[in-house]
Order: sequence, then structure tokens, then C-alpha cells
Amino acid sequence: MLVARITVDGRDYYLSSREDAHALMARVTEQVRTGGGFVDVVRTSTRTVSVLVSPGSTFTVDLNEVEDEPPLTVEEIQQSWLDPFDFA
Repeated sequence: MLVARITVDGRDYYLSSREDAHALMARVTEQVRTGGGFVDVVRTSTRTVSVLVSPGSTFTVDLNEVEDEPPLTVEEIQQSWLDPFDFA
């Protein structure tokens, strides 16, 4: 699975697996060439994050291929959360 981390002026966002990172880069490039503008970075049914891109902004797209892992169970999450504590 391809995971895309978008960093805009030091702030990280993760692109949904349904979003196309290359299409986002094309939209950002288009806005920078026209002097700047807002680009939707994260779009879900409940949240939209739009960033203002301009020729002076720092915009990084980091694409990583990761193996699909099964989701953690509730027991695994609770156990891993408690690992740093010594209850003895």
C-alpha cells in the first residue's frame, strides 16, 4: 500500500489511500505558477484541510510503500499502550 505524507511549512498531513498524490502535486504546481491559492490536502466525509500554497511555501510529498498489516485488536492496543509502565 502506498502511504503519502504531505508536509506543508513543517506540518504533516496524511493523504487518504483513495487520493492520488500525483494529482495533488499537479494542483499545487498549478497554484504556485498562478501566484498561489488554496489546495485541499485532506478530504474526507467529515473533514477538509485546505492549505494556502504560494511560491514561498514549503510543500513536501513523501511517498512510501508499506506492507498491508491487519488492524490491531482492542486487546493488542490496550496491551501496547500499557507496555511502558511497570506494574510489578
